[in-house]
Amino acid sequence: MKNEKLQKFYKEVDFSSNPKRRKELEDKFDEHKYQLIDLTISVAKNFNTIFRIIRKDIDSNFLSQVGIIPKLHGTNLI
Repeated sequence: MKNEKLQKFYKEVDFSSNPKRRKELEDKFDEHKYQLIDLTISVAKNFNTIFRIIRKDIDSNFLSQVGIIPKLHGTNLI
């Protein structure tokens, strides 16, 4: 992932008048979005691994009764 500031594509002057440029900017924005989603999933997986290790080796009730474990479709994420 490049360390550059993502420009707001909709603020470009030729965004609405140049369909080719519009598509290029929208694709770049979509790529950035998907990279953020991938990064978020990766971070969540790493936290899950850490929490499983803590539950296995240190405290089997770690975060199980606190009520802060997020749920997705009724299933605990960790």
